[in-house]
Amino acid sequence: MKKIQNFLKAAVVIAIALAFIMPSAAVVTNIEKTSQKNYSHPLTHKQIASAQMKDIPQTMNTLADDVLISALNPDEDDLRPKITINNEGTIVITYEQVNDILSTTIPIVFSDDNGASFIMAFEFDSIDFTEGSGILYGPDIKYCAEEDYFYWAAVDPLAEMYNEESAWIPGDIANAQNAVWWGISSSDATGYHEGALTFVGQWFIGFTVHDLLGFEKDPGLGYFYYDIDTETILFPNEVDSGWAPGYYYDGCSVLNTVPASKPEMVTATDRMYMVMETQNETLGPVISLKSTVTDLDPESDEFLFTSGGGPGGMDKYADIEVWPWQGYLAENATDPEIWASNNNAVVVYMQEGDVKCAYSSDDGDTWDTSTVVSDASYPSVYMVGTTAYCIYVQDGNLFLDTSEDGGATWLGEPIQINDEDGTVVADVGCCDITKGGIVWEDSRNEARDIYWNKFLSLSPDTPVLDGPTEVKIDEETEFTATSTDPQDDDVQYMFDWGDGSTPEWTDSFTSGATGSDTHTWDAEGTFEVKVKAKDVAGHESEWSEPLPITVPRSKAVTQPTFLDLLERFFPEIYRIIINIVG
Repeated sequence: MKKIQNFLKAAVVIAIALAFIMPSAAVVTNIEKTSQKNYSHPLTHKQIASAQMKDIPQTMNTLADDVLISALNPDEDDLRPKITINNEGTIVITYEQVNDILSTTIPIVFSDDNGASFIMAFEFDSIDFTEGSGILYGPDIKYCAEEDYFYWAAVDPLAEMYNEESAWIPGDIANAQNAVWWGISSSDATGYHEGALTFVGQWFIGFTVHDLLGFEKDPGLGYFYYDIDTETILFPNEVDSGWAPGYYYDGCSVLNTVPASKPEMVTATDRMYMVMETQNETLGPVISLKSTVTDLDPESDEFLFTSGGGPGGMDKYADIEVWPWQGYLAENATDPEIWASNNNAVVVYMQEGDVKCAYSSDDGDTWDTSTVVSDASYPSVYMVGTTAYCIYVQDGNLFLDTSEDGGATWLGEPIQINDEDGTVVADVGCCDITKGGIVWEDSRNEARDIYWNKFLSLSPDTPVLDGPTEVKIDEETEFTATSTDPQDDDVQYMFDWGDGSTPEWTDSFTSGATGSDTHTWDAEGTFEVKVKAKDVAGHESEWSEPLPITVPRSKAVTQPTFLDLLERFFPEIYRIIINIVG
């Protein structure tokens, strides 16, 4: 498989590694690591506060093909939506709400009824923070199942301090009363532009583009942990003094990533990825990729927070500058979006008027490319296993195409998502897709609004039913079912035994795993057994094809009489008695 300018881990001089792995036009060897690099997190500004849930949650809309999410802002623009979903199927959406020229807030809305209604939970306003400007920009949100928290982040570009703003929102957002709101800024930064986030286990990872130490639009990265018991937010070396400090910027000694824009992040099983658009002086706009490990075992050789061990004594896995895998994925390319699942990763982007896809099936060690569609723009991508879903804007409409082989080929049978033609806005960050659904900017009401539509394959596959075709009366018999959920959610099964008994849902099983249940019939006859599946969000499959079951009549069993026993064990006496009694 072709390697696309990919850096492998190696204990060699970085300039030599660059010369061997990257084409000469992309080699960056003349930028020295700045002597002003601070190996401790250069922070003087941080604040923690509590964001209150809105006193009167308001239902936003009722279920339709396209659901208007931003109904509370009819005359101004709503921008850059992001969507996620928790384990119980609660859909959560965040976006920019432009109130006026001096105020942009970030609402967070949710639906716990599969999109039948959306309710305002929080509205973050940086004016509530010390030195906040009232302008929040570029929200991102992801759900961490391990901690049962939604992680949220945005940037206040005009604040005097606390420019990077984050929040920990309880997973049961419908009953949450407040959220932990965290503001932080580097003492050396002079400007903030945009950001993204991901997480590894309980660690929140914030990715910010800022102006720092002579670098314009330089990528920065911080690792944060919220200690619920002490209600404090900690860096790695505040959890254990021997760990890495956990706040970094890119000095560009390995890969030239400045000026950066359109940052995105995602975490898979063994790797954490970040992508961004970089304006390279030689190559023009390129897609920059960096990746590192996700191992949180302090005894491991690849512990994420290993202190030192990298070039110049830098933290070899945590420091964004020397992450082990990095390079340019595509030249003359813009607006990347990334998702990953298990060992697979996909990056979609725009290149010369087309939507392209870079894909990897080996944890990002090697990458190939494919074309999703021509004459389209502003894609977003979501992935489960080896199935990738890409949405994009074309001729004012939003389309969905699917790849079943990890991004190598696309079906080329796009489905239009919006139900009113020509109203989808083509702009940076205009759409997003996860298993919670699809969101986008729409201009059908003159101002830009945020709309939602369900994911097209929400329900689990129709289960495959297996079991015997003949059973005995009053004998407990096991039947099995197997179904796969397109979002990889756990599934339950409901067996209908065909005898009038009330069907019940089984316990949950992993998507694709075989589930089972047992039943006992107390009467003879022919019955039709069938089964259906349901995921954690309540989406149900179709019933399986019925399996005919025969329960035959049991043979009558009689107790032997005295004469029967006599005939069997004492036949001569039996004959004498029979002769006497006739």
